[in-house]
Amino acid sequence: MKNIVAISTSNNINSKTYKYIKELTEKCKIQMLDKEEIKIKIYTPHNSNISLCCGCSKCFVLGKCSLDKKDDMNKIKEELLNADLIILGTPVYFHNVTGFMKNFIDRLSYWGHLFRLIGKPCVIVISAYNNGMEIVYEYLHKFSLFTGLYVINTIFLDESNQYWDFAIDEYAIQCSNYLLKKEKIKSTLEVEAIFKTMKINYSNADKNLNEYKYWKENGYLEVETYNDLLIKKGVI
Repeated sequence: MKNIVAISTSNNINSKTYKYIKELTEKCKIQMLDKEEIKIKIYTPHNSNISLCCGCSKCFVLGKCSLDKKDDMNKIKEELLNADLIILGTPVYFHNVTGFMKNFIDRLSYWGHLFRLIGKPCVIVISAYNNGMEIVYEYLHKFSLFTGLYVINTIFLDESNQYWDFAIDEYAIQCSNYLLKKEKIKSTLEVEAIFKTMKINYSNADKNLNEYKYWKENGYLEVETYNDLLIKKGVI
């Protein structure tokens, strides 16, 4: 069983972003026929309850969010950790992600210190009428880097979407290749730089700090590079 978890963050009941993510995941299921069963879960503002981040910063200290038991984030986090492919989708709102996507990321902020989604392939889907896509891409790409996601493709969809019907099969083939591990996760210069800086910080951190304990217990401090960590975790 392979798990695809998608976060589609438009509040529009007729969301094009959701439509494209749905089509892509169904195409992936077709590509995986006779190879592996696929479970698909798409979270939207209409089928999930994610409370607004309260800014208490306890997640950085305790390693968990005090709101998780009060809404759906605990379940969503578990599904993300068990996912074999993650899709992040948002339309462009004033040259940025939607409020729902921003809050979803805010609730995962402390994961950005821990690479909690290390080695998981990710597809980013961005839709817009005309512009602002590059800013949204940079933001979601940064989130992916710090949480350990490996972006295999970023799909930009404008108002015309004239190439979608021709490209969707190729997108689905690419996703299935990563699901079947025909394509391998790789380290990058960007994530290596982030890992190096964070390793220096946590090597000299307070030993009682929850984040230090996570790095220590998960062997992050024992390796020299992020690539070494991918090997240690069995990702490559």
